[in-house]
Amino acid sequence: MGHTSQRGFSLVEVLVASGITLILAAIAVPSFYTLSQETGLVSAQREVMTALYLARSNAIAKNAPRTVLFTPPQLIQIQDQAHTTIYTRSLNVYGSGISLTEQSAASITYDARGLISPPASFTLTVTNAQRQTKAVTVYPTGKPTAS
Repeated sequence: MGHTSQRGFSLVEVLVASGITLILAAIAVPSFYTLSQETGLVSAQREVMTALYLARSNAIAKNAPRTVLFTPPQLIQIQDQAHTTIYTRSLNVYGSGISLTEQSAASITYDARGLISPPASFTLTVTNAQRQTKAVTVYPTGKPTAS
């Protein structure tokens, strides 16, 4: 007599494995959404920092003022002394809910030494769809810091 072995999974085993997979997916999807929102917010904050560093270094390198314009909800531009735009970025690439929280356009001007002109501290806040915020503060010395 020959022995034949049956290979495969029973219906119960397939249903249990499917159920566990669905439970894990139900837990992971909201966490993934939250993570993507937080990542987009941090990336937008870094974009603001990049624009500020770029404007400051360009002002020093060219020995001429540079102005960073923040136009809500999502536009960042750097302009030279003749008001020619030399850099443009939109924060919408980091998520549809990412925006600058300022109510109206704001600007920061760096002088040829890389200092804020006129000297004053300035804080810009970025927010996401979950109302989480990240701030960037620029000090009179021209140095931006993230918080």
